[in-house]
Amino acid sequence: MPTTQQPKRRFNFLLSILLRDGGKLLAAINDPAHIALIKARLGESIASDVNNKLVAVRDILNLQAGKTGEAGELTQDQQLALHEMERLTAGARRTANLAFRGQKVVLHDEFQVGINEPQGLDAELLRAGIIAASCTNRATELGKEGWIVADTALLNAAIAKLTGTDQEHQDAIIDRMELTGEATRAANALYDQLLRVQNAARLQWPLPPAGVEIASGILSARNKFLLDTFPPRDRSQPDAGATGTPPPTPPPAPPAPPAS
Repeated sequence: MPTTQQPKRRFNFLLSILLRDGGKLLAAINDPAHIALIKARLGESIASDVNNKLVAVRDILNLQAGKTGEAGELTQDQQLALHEMERLTAGARRTANLAFRGQKVVLHDEFQVGINEPQGLDAELLRAGIIAASCTNRATELGKEGWIVADTALLNAAIAKLTGTDQEHQDAIIDRMELTGEATRAANALYDQLLRVQNAARLQWPLPPAGVEIASGILSARNKFLLDTFPPRDRSQPDAGATGTPPPTPPPAPPAPPAS
């Protein structure tokens, strides 16, 4: 009887790195300085597409690892942090509704207004991280409606308490797991989407010719889109750990001068 062949991973670094850097790239997309330019290249749904793929991978891995992430498993301090995070994300959304009344794209993508699925702690943390980054980027507008820098700091502190040691432990579990076909397909889909985002960023913020100084805005954007750090390089591999175009072959050394 024929058997279904299991899909193979298209990357050779840790899953925790894929999820961590995927979150950073999502924050870069949602940065007000970038979001319109990236959407012009990849479509209006790019931020939500990346977000959904991140959540899908985490949900599958958590289920496979037997870690549901339900609030009942948290310590008392973490329960308090969860309550604080939920209070502050709700407050940030209310404030954003006042500051950006009628601006559906900003409210939906940057402040996650109307986005309450999927459920679970990981998904809630991901949405809270997007909201916290937007609070920093939109501090001036939010400040006019009563949201202050201290509120953003409290939100980030609550998120950090919920993603500290427990997240490191969960990442270690994930990295030791033998992936199911479903998890591999989801991880590959996320990886491919992140490469698409980076390709758009390279096209939008190209490097100048050699010898020309790189403008600070271009350098900042390239750094936020992790163009020199993701995918991480595995020097033990012939292709340096990347699945794209291999590094160019260095030119041959010039011939030695004839002996005198």
